[in-house]
Amino acid sequence: MKLSDYVTEFLVKLGIKNIFGISGGAIIHLFDSVARHPDIQYVCTQHEEALAMAVDGYARISGNIAAGMVTSGPGGTNLLTGVCCSFFDSIPVIFITGQVATSRLKESTNIRQMGFQETDIVSIYQSVTKYCVLIRNPEDIRYHLEKAVYLAQNG
Repeated sequence: MKLSDYVTEFLVKLGIKNIFGISGGAIIHLFDSVARHPDIQYVCTQHEEALAMAVDGYARISGNIAAGMVTSGPGGTNLLTGVCCSFFDSIPVIFITGQVATSRLKESTNIRQMGFQETDIVSIYQSVTKYCVLIRNPEDIRYHLEKAVYLAQNG
């Protein structure tokens, strides 16, 4: 099974009927999987900050976990204000950002940054989320999704 199809099916099984998103190259496979799934609707908010606020509001009104997805780099950084809102008010949300190829990650190189799309989202979000992780191994996706959802809904 394609990883993006697995993630989409996982979200559907949570009862998520709408996923808010802004497409981009680093997350395009997930958008394709969502678009092809008959039980989930894609909602484009036109800007990532609005997306985060929409996910927050949807979770508050529906009483269910809500989800949003954006591309890497600026797509992820534009979510910050809305993510803080959900975190401070303990609203159960999950956000998925795209990821550049692992060969393009800055990691321990001596340069400041390779480009905007390679922005280190994990270090930016660690203080305003319960759980933020960079997935390196596709076989770990189930564990990380289940952990993220558990933490979002508990504590």
